[in-house]
Amino acid sequence: MPRSGRARVDDGSVLQTDAAALFVRNHDALMLIGGTTTELTSPQGSLKVALQPPGCLAAEWTDGTVTCEAGESLQYETLAGDNYSLQQTNRAVDFSGTLWRIGARHPRITGQSQKP
Repeated sequence: MPRSGRARVDDGSVLQTDAAALFVRNHDALMLIGGTTTELTSPQGSLKVALQPPGCLAAEWTDGTVTCEAGESLQYETLAGDNYSLQQTNRAVDFSGTLWRIGARHPRITGQSQKP
C-alpha cells in the first residue's frame, strides 16, 4: 500500500507526498527522496511533481528555468574498493501548476554550479 504524508506550514502552504522525505526551500527548490509524487499548494500558487519510476529528485527553479537531477535512492555501491553507479537515467519527471512558470529545463551536472 502506498504511503502518503501531508503537512501544513505557518505560511499557509500545504505539502503532500508519497516520498520517504521531502525538503522544500522558499518555494523555489525541492528534494524528494524515495517517492513518485509531491504536491505543494501555497498562497503564491501550486506545484505538482511526478517522478517515474520511483526514486529521488533534486530540483531548483530560478527565473523560469528548472535545473534538476533524478536518480535511484542509492546512487552507488562500493565493491572491493571500487564504486559502481546504480543510477538509471531514464526517469520521467513532470512539473505542473502555477508556482513554477517553466520556460526551460536543464539537467544538473554533479560537481558543477550555476554561474551567478
